[in-house]
Amino acid sequence: MKALLQILLLTVAFTGCQNHGAKKADLSSADSILVDSLFKKYQKESKQYIFMYQTTSPKHKEYLDSALYLVEEAIEKGYSKLYYFELGKLGILAEMGEYDKAVEYVYSLNKYEYIKDYPYLIVIKNRFKAMQCHAKNDKEGEKKYLHKIVSIIKTYIDKHKKEILEYLQSDDPQKLSKGDYMMAVATYCQYTMLLYGEGKAQKELEELSSAMSSIAKQIFMFPPKEDDLKGFYGY
Repeated sequence: MKALLQILLLTVAFTGCQNHGAKKADLSSADSILVDSLFKKYQKESKQYIFMYQTTSPKHKEYLDSALYLVEEAIEKGYSKLYYFELGKLGILAEMGEYDKAVEYVYSLNKYEYIKDYPYLIVIKNRFKAMQCHAKNDKEGEKKYLHKIVSIIKTYIDKHKKEILEYLQSDDPQKLSKGDYMMAVATYCQYTMLLYGEGKAQKELEELSSAMSSIAKQIFMFPPKEDDLKGFYGY
């Protein structure tokens, strides 16, 4: 279920934004079939390097360097779709442990627009800071940034509470997994559990969980993995 949620969140992240920041010159003059082919080419080759890094021992940083080079070239040439490579770059930087660079790159994505004004960039900026603290075993700093994330998302949920509570009553998996509020609810549940632990989080999430259908609970109400802060999954 954790893997499924990550896939759903990535899908929502990609489809919920508008790629206003990417370079357009190459795209406007190229045949759409060629552009699609170039996107798939860079996607396949960068994923191959990441796979080789993850499956070899000892780890070879050169694979990540190659993946990062391809991703940055795809972004520069305007071959990214729905910020696929931009988010991929953040994932690679996280794997490298380059958290400061990741935060700096998040700031550069200032034209990233998310559906219903969800504060996506602010959330992931604080996630990278929490990840950095986690890597340093700085429990106090990790908790500080997780608390910031939960507070930011809760403010958003409170602003849209009526619509969100109605959304959570649905028992349609398609509606729940592709709804406008999927990202907000999923991340709020996940980060609340990371911050407080599963037991205390149940109380913090009581208002939302009491409105959830049984299907919604299956999607949203389960604990994250202990190593959640070791990687970037698009949220």
